[in-house]
Amino acid sequence: MIELARVLLVGRENDIGFFGRRKFKTHGINIVGHTDSGEKAIELYTETDPDFLISEYILDGEMDGLELADELKKDRDIPFILISDLLGEHLLEKAEKVGPAKIMLKPVNTLEMVSAIHDVIQHPEIKMDTGRFKLT
Repeated sequence: MIELARVLLVGRENDIGFFGRRKFKTHGINIVGHTDSGEKAIELYTETDPDFLISEYILDGEMDGLELADELKKDRDIPFILISDLLGEHLLEKAEKVGPAKIMLKPVNTLEMVSAIHDVIQHPEIKMDTGRFKLT
């Protein structure tokens, strides 16, 4: 199987950790790390060099998923998918500033997530550059 994307998952184990690595792998998606903390996600980002970030909005620790994405985008414009239980005006305003490729409402199953990743990969504003996906 060809590897299409290397993904870092960030969120609570019982909410986001159920996305089975084997199921993802059969669709060409390699989960390179998982944590429930934004601070730990920054460490994993450096260690694993993912193509994509999938993060819940509410995380353990001091930062939320949008603050995490904003921090990682200082390094490079990594595409990310945000998962949340609510979509209020405050969240949408905050998300607009950071620019997730997609926002998904919980519950999300593995096939929905695989489909979302494929949608992002095929989006005209996401381009492959030197073997990496980036926003253009």
